[in-house]
Amino acid sequence: MDLYLLRHATAVNVGAPNAPRDADRYLSEEGIEEATKAAQGLRKIEKHFSLILTSPYPRARQTAEIAARAVGQLEDVEDCGILAPGAVLDEVAREINRRHPKGAVLIVGHNPDFEEMIADALTCEGGGRINVSKCSLAHLRFERAIAAGKGKLRALIPCQCLQKMA
Repeated sequence: MDLYLLRHATAVNVGAPNAPRDADRYLSEEGIEEATKAAQGLRKIEKHFSLILTSPYPRARQTAEIAARAVGQLEDVEDCGILAPGAVLDEVAREINRRHPKGAVLIVGHNPDFEEMIADALTCEGGGRINVSKCSLAHLRFERAIAAGKGKLRALIPCQCLQKMA
């Protein structure tokens, strides 16, 4: 199974209009532009996802919608509460494995969660981290179900590289 982790694009700061709390933060103009360009690169990597899950936080939801629109799957984006900040691989794996997706899966969420999930997917021991900057894409492959220590890192593509692929 191919699992793609897309970190949300640049968001406004807490205290911006309509963003009094972290949970309310939405993409900045820069973030919208960054996600739109990166999504064009994503489309060259994977043309279709059997499942698209996103954190319900606005900045992640917006990033997911931009990515899904680029691959013609805007209607397939699903909010998934377990992808809100604090997400862990075991819970995310359980949710995805329960659905038995037939193809690639895209999840959109936050750091440090994604960095920790990648580390957990690559080793059961934990402790290490791989830096995932805003609007960057990680591609993990699992032979069967998603599980700690069973993943292989296929690619880690920074936002700027995704944009250049467009």
